[in-house]
Amino acid sequence: MSAASCSHRGDGQGVVVAFAALLMLVADRHRWPRALWLALLLVAAWVNLHGSSVVGLVLLVATPVEDRRDRAALRRDQAVLAAAAAASLPESRMPSVP
Repeated sequence: MSAASCSHRGDGQGVVVAFAALLMLVADRHRWPRALWLALLLVAAWVNLHGSSVVGLVLLVATPVEDRRDRAALRRDQAVLAAAAAASLPESRMPSVP
């Protein structure tokens, strides 16, 4: 096995760990509502580490759809989704500071 084939192995594992952590936060959002805000940190890290962060945003899009009857949960879910979308803006679009 060459070193080149081993170098990409960590990327796939990191994506699985990030997705699993985000899935746990989303699944337990009714038990611990404030824990969903940790998704912002996770999405921000995911964006900087791997290009598949769109998967995390898709998972967060499902939360307001599921909570559409509970107004407080819906507002929280929408705020987290909006903040996560803002946090996922690529760094390349940010102005460079010399």
